[in-house]
Amino acid sequence: MKPEMRHDLAQLPFEEKIRKVGELIRLRQKIKTDVSNVSEEAALLASLDKAATELNACKGVPIEKVREKIGRWAKSPRTSSSGRNFNEG
Repeated sequence: MKPEMRHDLAQLPFEEKIRKVGELIRLRQKIKTDVSNVSEEAALLASLDKAATELNACKGVPIEKVREKIGRWAKSPRTSSSGRNFNEG
């Protein structure tokens, strides 16, 4: 905090100091949240870019196959879901 801001803050009544500090804390939390959201958004976009690249390279699983497998899994008796993948019937 700049020295002139500290001096101005020191001159305020106690209640006003508390209010100002609360505003600063909320602003700091908002900035941290915004930065976190940007990081999460960047990670999501990178993941989507990777998936698009894999699909363009004929890697990955076509959506039709996903729908087919999900339909079969939903109708089949419940068993351990571990080990299931899109290449299994």
